Amino acid sequence: MNGRTSGDEIGSLTCKGSSAVDYFICSSNVFKLISSLNVHEFCPLLSDAHNPISLTLFFNVLENDEEIYFKKNTILWSEKKQTEYIQSLNMDKINAIEESLNNLQSSTNTIKQEHIDDLVNSISTFFTDHAKDVFGEKITSNREICYKNKRAQRALERSPESEDF
Repeated sequence: MNGRTSGDEIGSLTCKGSSAVDYFICSSNVFKLISSLNVHEFCPLLSDAHNPISLTLFFNVLENDEEIYFKKNTILWSEKKQTEYIQSLNMDKINAIEESLNNLQSSTNTIKQEHIDDLVNSISTFFTDHAKDVFGEKITSNREICYKNKRAQRALERSPESEDF
């Protein structure tokens, strides 16, 4: 993202004034949420050689009291099931992915970003779904966190205003 966003259009150097080793990387879906990236002045209190960098994201904020809950799926990797994972891979699907990669590589037409994105998504989905089947997954939610935050907010709203002395 360095050199591609507002605030750092030229790709500022981030380490000892000679290289850009500190950077942000994001997917194309997240890139549109980037408001700015800034490389700040070097400060010896923060680092021995690196400039601080900051990233500003743009989000739409809900105006009402709606709570948004999300679920996060985590695959439960297990060394004990590693062999099962490898042996149960669907080789027909792997061959189809390999064929798609070869077709993309040998294509005489202009390769479009959407073709690459589709292929990457299909590869990711294939391996992720297979891992879920073999290892299982744990689903967590932010509902409890939202509930605790809302209770704390209500407690603050009920507390008496402090007076100035």
